[in-house]
Amino acid sequence: EMLDLCPVDTICHFINKSWCFMDAYHHGLTGKAADWAAKKHRQHWQVFQSDVTEK
Repeated sequence: EMLDLCPVDTICHFINKSWCFMDAYHHGLTGKAADWAAKKHRQHWQVFQSDVTEK
């Protein structure tokens, strides 16, 4: 019932944001570095290896 109250766009946004963080953590980033990488690549589906080694 509660999921019916939440707009689909909100759920999709949360899922996409979660994937960005999971990809950053998978590449070894933590905390602020993962947040930075997720924000930098809002338009992309992954964190690039060059960004992992950059910070």
